[in-house]
Amino acid sequence: MAAVLLLGPFAVAVGALALRRVRTRGTRGRRLAVTALVVGAVETLLAAVAVVVLAVTLAGLRDLPTALDGPRDAHPAQVVPGHCLAGLPPDGAVRRVQLVPCDEPHAAEAVSTYAFAPGAAWPGQAEAARAVAASCRLGDADRAAGRTAVAWAPTRAAWLLADRTGLCLLTG
Repeated sequence: MAAVLLLGPFAVAVGALALRRVRTRGTRGRRLAVTALVVGAVETLLAAVAVVVLAVTLAGLRDLPTALDGPRDAHPAQVVPGHCLAGLPPDGAVRRVQLVPCDEPHAAEAVSTYAFAPGAAWPGQAEAARAVAASCRLGDADRAAGRTAVAWAPTRAAWLLADRTGLCLLTG
């Protein structure tokens, strides 16, 4: 990764040296030197943007404590057993959820996770959902209280980013 990030600055440096050499010696190659400068600058800028995006993404996915002082927005990958959700988002891809302290009114509580094998092939959305749902166990007390299980399975996009964890939530 470091080699890729250093290619842009290297191209800028080589382009600048070549441009200086063309000017001082009056040789050919001005267009090539300017091209190296421009391409290097663009690549350096894109690499810097990628690093910033990666840093912001990773910071947004850091672990959250299960004991919260108040409501907090979170990425679904941050939800772990012991977290309570203010509401359940509609079916489909979940982008953000609001976590609340579990002693406050809430729509669901994360109770367990299901881990797919680290090197497993993508099973398809329906099979991933079935596997996670099969791992969600309701106790007799939960059934008697009218609770139901909701399974969150990783999407294909999350799977490609190495997210192999499903989540079981209890509602009611």
